[in-house]
Amino acid sequence: MELRPVEATDRESLDAMFELAAECDGHFPIGEHKYLDLMGGDGDAAGQVGVVDGTPVAYLAVTPPRRNGTAALEIAVHPLHRSHGVIERLIKTGVEAAAATGAATVRVWVFQPNMVDELRAAGFRGERELRQLRIDLPVREAATIPAGLVERPFRPGTDDDAWLAVNNAAFRGHPENGSWTPEILADRFSQPWFDPAGFVTVWSGDELAGFCWTKPHAEMGEIYVIAVAPACQGRGLGRVLVVRGLEVINDWYGFEVGMLYMDADNTAAAALYESLGFRLHHVDRSLVRTL
Repeated sequence: MELRPVEATDRESLDAMFELAAECDGHFPIGEHKYLDLMGGDGDAAGQVGVVDGTPVAYLAVTPPRRNGTAALEIAVHPLHRSHGVIERLIKTGVEAAAATGAATVRVWVFQPNMVDELRAAGFRGERELRQLRIDLPVREAATIPAGLVERPFRPGTDDDAWLAVNNAAFRGHPENGSWTPEILADRFSQPWFDPAGFVTVWSGDELAGFCWTKPHAEMGEIYVIAVAPACQGRGLGRVLVVRGLEVINDWYGFEVGMLYMDADNTAAAALYESLGFRLHHVDRSLVRTL
């Protein structure tokens, strides 16, 4: 296998490989942020591609550390090319690239079942578990917006700053959700799946109290991002927003299954979702290594 920088002409082949991996593994092989960066640029994309006989069979990318000194490693491999040697080489190359950025640690999310042992053999240890929960719709209870609050759809271009402030405050310190920027938000608005009608916001006067942003997939709807402003927590608004999101997924998009992701150690959220009827579908894992 030859490793070389990704070129713009590789995007179509890589996209097909990602879709095949998703069919085999039940999970898309790289994160949304990296996928959109890879597919949306005008020039050559970040990362390396593994090529066999002129065909891309692997993808490797390293995101340099931002604030906490941890680089992110993403690896995707064609289901027919997941030999020990291929995965071992991708991990070794990725770790070396992460070290070259000056990172203190490197993190990788694992969606391919046979990669966990390879990572542990390379010095990685378990860090986080992200659980995907699903629920049959319609949900059993109705949402009632608390007195004094008003619900309306999100207004792109008008509500952006308020949303960014509440989201980043509610997820402060979270490695994925706590550092949204206007550029990331604008990029999501440009995606074909975005629909303001699926983005519920609840307001106390001119202050955003909470929101539930939903996202349609092929056969189900996702509670994509949900949060309550820190000043409004403890009033039961979180449960209301979950139910409202599920109602939107069922009524607006017409799906009979809803889903969301949550960290395994978020016991309060787990209790809420279990009481509503969510069930565990699968677990994604992140592993880290000190450099």
